[in-house]
Amino acid sequence: METVLVVDDRPANLALLEDILNSAGYNVISAQDGNQGLEQVKTHLPDLIISDILIPNMDGFEFCHSIRALPDGAKTPFLFLTGAYVSQEDEEFALKIGANRFMRRPFQNEELVKTVHELLTIQPVQIPVNQPDLDERRYLKEHVNRLTQALEDKVVALKKVMQQNALLLKDSKHHEAELEKSLSELQDTQSYLVQSERLSAVGQLVAGVAHELNNPLAIIIGYAQLVLRMPEVTPRMEECLNKLEDDGQRCQRIVHHLTIFVTGDTVRRDTLSFIEKTENPYLTKPFDIERVR
Repeated sequence: METVLVVDDRPANLALLEDILNSAGYNVISAQDGNQGLEQVKTHLPDLIISDILIPNMDGFEFCHSIRALPDGAKTPFLFLTGAYVSQEDEEFALKIGANRFMRRPFQNEELVKTVHELLTIQPVQIPVNQPDLDERRYLKEHVNRLTQALEDKVVALKKVMQQNALLLKDSKHHEAELEKSLSELQDTQSYLVQSERLSAVGQLVAGVAHELNNPLAIIIGYAQLVLRMPEVTPRMEECLNKLEDDGQRCQRIVHHLTIFVTGDTVRRDTLSFIEKTENPYLTKPFDIERVR
């Protein structure tokens, strides 16, 4: 059974690759950084290496370069499986330093198993360590370029995220303002409804009072008219009774206007000026029965 070394700093990625490869009939060993990977290679001599590039302590590029520097390193097929370094330049550099294949995440399980099978059954092309275009100086220069480019890409991506967050914050403030406006309108509507309920209650009270006043006013006016027809009425009594009848009828009109007001009927504005209608001294002063006599 062939042994595959998987190097990845994320336990979830390691578990997934282990399940895929075990199901395909391979024995899997793992490491979480480049240093551990080198130790595993020296200890177990795996038949295939699968490595991420963005790993701690020693990144995937340096790990691959170090593997190819080992006495038997050129004989071990090497597969990069990466989700961070995905540009064409990254792939070209990976192949230059000794990788046999370069795959990007996300990937299909069948594609990974097929690639592993090909690398283990087809004799890999050995890549000499000391080719002119892969000397140490050239390797270090291109390695730094790849790391710098990855950092710049991360900065650009971070700026985009920050801009998106700023837009979201702006939108949230806009929505917050709209929400506050809606809440204020709702509160105003609620206050209007409460006031309307109060006015309705006052209207019902006024209507009830007006109804209760109509009966005694009719009696007062009726008796005043009845007494006026009596032969024994003196001129002074007639004067008082006439005023009593007039002001009683004025009170009836006021009650009538109140009834129209609370029931919503249309009335002229001058009929609602109750202060003017009640500015009669005989309605505001106590009645002096001795003056009638």
